[in-house]
Amino acid sequence: LLLGLMVLKQTAVVLIARFARTRVPSHELYDSTHLILMTEATKLGLNTALEFWRGGGKNTFANITHEPTDTLKLAIPALLYFVQNYLTYVALENLAAPLFQVIYQGKLLFTAFLSIVVLKHHYTLQQWSCLVCLCVGIATIML
Repeated sequence: LLLGLMVLKQTAVVLIARFARTRVPSHELYDSTHLILMTEATKLGLNTALEFWRGGGKNTFANITHEPTDTLKLAIPALLYFVQNYLTYVALENLAAPLFQVIYQGKLLFTAFLSIVVLKHHYTLQQWSCLVCLCVGIATIML
């Protein structure tokens, strides 16, 4: 059920974003940078509220300000994630939805390959079968 919901969510996001960026008249078109900034601001607000709730409201500000190096360590991946999201919308504007999905899913294979080569990670038989299914799916779409 969870896998099905994740597939449905990812497919819907790509199709809706593609429609919103290519089928809407240019005077009604939103700026993808604004969308990404609003998304990240919403996540920041929700995470702050969660930290406030988890800590009983006592140490939220202290957790952020008293460990500035930990906060800065998170800033670099957050900035890279912002760039990735922006480039995702650029790709959605310029690629067909099926081709975008293939390339987007291909990053899973690339990540798996790097985890084997760089991190010396070992996969189970079930994980290998999932990667093979993904390869077959990508190869089928590319034909």
